[in-house]
Amino acid sequence: MPAANQRISEYVLEERIGGGGFGEVWRAHHHVWTDQLAAVKIPTNPQYIRDLQREGITIHGLVHPNIVRAMGFDPYGDPPYLVMEYVPGTSLRPLIQNKELSVPDAVAVLAQILEALAYAHKNNLVHRDIKPENVLIHTKSRTEGFHSPGAVKVTDFGLGKAVRASVESIALSISMGADEAAKIAGTLDYMAPEQRTGSDVDGRADLYACGVMLYELLTGERPTGTDLPSDINPKVPRHIDEAFRRSYTRLDKRFASAEEFLAALKEPAAEPPPLPPRTGGQPGARTLTHFRGSLSVNDQTYHAVASELARGNKIVAIKVLRGATGCSLADAKDVVENPANFPPGAALPPPVIGGAGRSGPLRTLAGASGTVSVEQATYEAIAADVARGNKIAAIKTLREATGLGLADSKEMVENPANFGPALAAGGPPPVTASDRACPSCRQGVGATDQFCMHCGLQLVAQIRRCPQCGAYPDPTDRFCMFCGQGLASAAMV
Repeated sequence: MPAANQRISEYVLEERIGGGGFGEVWRAHHHVWTDQLAAVKIPTNPQYIRDLQREGITIHGLVHPNIVRAMGFDPYGDPPYLVMEYVPGTSLRPLIQNKELSVPDAVAVLAQILEALAYAHKNNLVHRDIKPENVLIHTKSRTEGFHSPGAVKVTDFGLGKAVRASVESIALSISMGADEAAKIAGTLDYMAPEQRTGSDVDGRADLYACGVMLYELLTGERPTGTDLPSDINPKVPRHIDEAFRRSYTRLDKRFASAEEFLAALKEPAAEPPPLPPRTGGQPGARTLTHFRGSLSVNDQTYHAVASELARGNKIVAIKVLRGATGCSLADAKDVVENPANFPPGAALPPPVIGGAGRSGPLRTLAGASGTVSVEQATYEAIAADVARGNKIAAIKTLREATGLGLADSKEMVENPANFGPALAAGGPPPVTASDRACPSCRQGVGATDQFCMHCGLQLVAQIRRCPQCGAYPDPTDRFCMFCGQGLASAAMV
């Protein structure tokens, strides 16, 4: 076992500064120039000698101010050792736990991590284990700031050239009670979805882990579900929310490179103005208050949101409000959670007959909870969408015309007695380009999107949700990209 005052190559061990099942890390000084310090990694378990050899070979030649430098290496010595640059300070983990970083400092820290990864990726090296424990913060950051060169350094490239690790192998090590099982399991929180399944990975896997760390740096928590950093920390600007969204996502939607991620962190010349409130231009607007101000909505939107809240569908209520007003997720959550906006007893108003100013006889539609009347033109518009198989658009048209809740509208659209096959005389209308656009804001949406990314409108009648973390995985995903949970092929709500 290593001991104080033991000489390893040119260095004399001073103090043990870290370790685990793999071995130990010691602070050491040069045997002649005693002010020259180094960190010496020594494996104490023979099975980790090969890992040390891999790490030494991997980081050889990596010279960058944000990467811990290798200074000496002998995997065949007695004991084997790897001498590295000594970084006085701490890992990133305590700064996250103590919530010590402001938003600008958090962005500066992540920017230096990305600078290191950009260099490593150009040298065909993927780190594969980016997490706060593998990021060192130099003590000079306290006086010079986190923007100073070398204030942040990435270490532990031991998995950089390793064979791919799978979720199954990690689960096996945990079940066998391996010493490092808990530490390995913690790494899962930072693993990209493709890495969890044992697939070959590229630099984008590191960018996913950086997205998780960005959220932690800004909020003190790891991301769960679809919340953005600004939902927890209102000081986070919109462009940082967008950078997080583009990193913490599935592979085909993720940043293509660390340089692209870095560019997204830079504050735009002018922050885009918030979307103006949309009230539909109808009289009787109501004012709903939230933490940062107020929103104006018409009676129809108010009743739709109130109905969803009365049924306990807070997520749907938030989506309806965002679709109607264009407000942020944080503001919509504040509005629906404010009891002054939706007092008890005002939640379930009678349905409103839609199509104001349009002519034609009224048609009655039946649902499990009652009936509603719509004008003939509204009825025909819904029937046309049902005939072409566009049930989502049909539900939206019915809700806009009547103010019904999502559940009631879905029941009425799916009731064969309301919209039978005879309505499709001549065959379904042709599918047009607008079928690929959001019915509310008309912006383009992905073929598998469950919500419009522009206005938040729900685009599917049956939402697919992860049963473990409550997130909204893509309908084609076999594993939840947020927590790694295996998913059934059928929709889950």
